[in-house]
Amino acid sequence: MIRPRIPVLFAVAILCASSHLACSGQEQSAPPATQNDQAAVTTRPVEYLEPAVIYQKLCANPAPGAKEAYAPVVTRLGHGQFDWTRRVVQVTGQAKADGRSPQQRMMAMRAAEVIAKRNALLVAADVPIDAAGRMGNLPAGRVDVDGVVRGSTPVRNDFDPATRTATVTMDVPMSGLQGVVRVSPAGRAGAWTWTIHDPVADACEIILIDARRFAFTPVLAPRLMTAAGQLVFQPEAKAVGERHAFLYVSYAAVGQPLPCGEFRKTIILTPAKADGGALVLTDADLAELSRHSDALGLLQVGRAVIVVKE
Repeated sequence: MIRPRIPVLFAVAILCASSHLACSGQEQSAPPATQNDQAAVTTRPVEYLEPAVIYQKLCANPAPGAKEAYAPVVTRLGHGQFDWTRRVVQVTGQAKADGRSPQQRMMAMRAAEVIAKRNALLVAADVPIDAAGRMGNLPAGRVDVDGVVRGSTPVRNDFDPATRTATVTMDVPMSGLQGVVRVSPAGRAGAWTWTIHDPVADACEIILIDARRFAFTPVLAPRLMTAAGQLVFQPEAKAVGERHAFLYVSYAAVGQPLPCGEFRKTIILTPAKADGGALVLTDADLAELSRHSDALGLLQVGRAVIVVKE
């Protein structure tokens, strides 16, 4: 029996240019480490900042006479939308009643609610689906979904008597998408090794990832990759639900430097291209990350911003 008031658990397995420095990190070398081995490459605690605070700081102190400013990012979907600034996903679920009785109609509405919650997790993982949850144009690889949806708010409930179709639309806070949402493409080349080379002395405040030069669709758990296909970083399971690893903003002036607002020590990365839900870093980007002993910590606590074009 479906109980819509409790958290819903899903477990699904389906086969299917240059870098600019504006900050520095503490001077200390470290042994090689994987992306999850924070202790080996981070020498100081990195505090978590709420996404709203990051956005406010980025928008502060605009340059004199500046005509452009950071703007929220909203991805509109056929059955809803992601508000990457408000951090809310609006999704729709549909289910068909087996008959026409009031009880069967109620069961269809409950099923549509569960499908909407599942869709929230799947859309967050950049899996193309429709309101019924079907996979579409899925590349070769594996999709793993094992998560809990909490804090959903109903927006609209409809039932079409002619087709016996129940439709439920709801808002789900991104903080309510808790669990593992991971897309693993076929043929991964393993993990990039985090090492510290020629470290610099000052602490960093934030990482800006400039993705304005190409089309990139925001996803909840994007990957940072090397040109050889090695994984540099992807949010951990707990980060997806509790501390979103990336904040998205847009900045229309593609050819202009990114303003840093109130952040005085900022690493700016300029990926070469997008590959689905991944950003492919340049060699210069990788070298810059290797100079900062707190870069991995900044990524892990969500002090990283992906800037896309409008």
